Amino acid sequence: MGKRCIVIISVFAILLAAAIARFFWQTAGSLEPVYEGKPLSYWLEGYNRSPGQSQAKTEPNRNQASEAVRNIGTNAIPFLLQMLQQRDSPLKDKFMQFARKKHFLKTPYVSTMDRNSRAQAAFMELSFRAKDATPQLIKIFDDNPCPCSRQEITTVFGYIQPTASDAVSFLLWAAANTNEVVRNNAIFALGKTHADPSRVVPVLIHSLQDTNVLVRAQATRALAAFDQDAQPAVPALLALLQKEQGTHTNASLFVGGPRGLLNTMVTTTGGLASLSALGRVDIVEMITKTLWHLDPDAAAKAGLQGKPARNQPFF
Repeated sequence: MGKRCIVIISVFAILLAAAIARFFWQTAGSLEPVYEGKPLSYWLEGYNRSPGQSQAKTEPNRNQASEAVRNIGTNAIPFLLQMLQQRDSPLKDKFMQFARKKHFLKTPYVSTMDRNSRAQAAFMELSFRAKDATPQLIKIFDDNPCPCSRQEITTVFGYIQPTASDAVSFLLWAAANTNEVVRNNAIFALGKTHADPSRVVPVLIHSLQDTNVLVRAQATRALAAFDQDAQPAVPALLALLQKEQGTHTNASLFVGGPRGLLNTMVTTTGGLASLSALGRVDIVEMITKTLWHLDPDAAAKAGLQGKPARNQPFF
């Protein structure tokens, strides 16, 4: 059998598997929530576009996607959880992209990363209303080893902000994950929930020694959220400040995000890419502000410059 024939058979097998999967997806989607006569999955496509980037009048943008999610409300949660559970192999993703390029597919193929990203954006919009989905999100994280799913789930926790003991335990465990993006996003979520300081603050202090500068910055900001409960972190922050001033790793950091957060998202290469809505800020400045916030006396004794004004927003 020639190589060309093998390729054609392989593509056909992938397309057949995709058609079968699509059939079951559509069958399961019969209970998919609807807004203004369109299914939720239609509106979620808008999360791949900025407000002014719709490719046609019939296609939604981000603002319309968020409006649909807000109106559907918690009825969207089962469908969003299903999106986070789905996982395609890298080989299938490549074949499906090839098939789409060759016009074998009449409908767009949504990759695993895009599905996870859309689900995360919807959970962000639901915010606290999705808090009851915490146990299911933890289970999906445990059952689905796909990195992009785990990265999105830990970010979601920062927006739904569950404070239950099992949720905090999960985030503490995720903060030690081997994947730097998962660690970063778990620390982000711990800072947003600012619950159980007796357990969380020691983990954040340990994260100040992380090998990734963005994770160290994330831990610095998370500690600031714990206010006086994070005072035990002052010696470690002073030591980190001295280290960062000597290594000059602070020049490439950005802060920002949809709500002014030092949140990070996943790049196509699996690394950390910061959102930059608020512009540059270096980790030395971030540590300095955190020290002034937690212990002004220690900051003054260390001779730190840049004491924030009384009414100046913190970060």
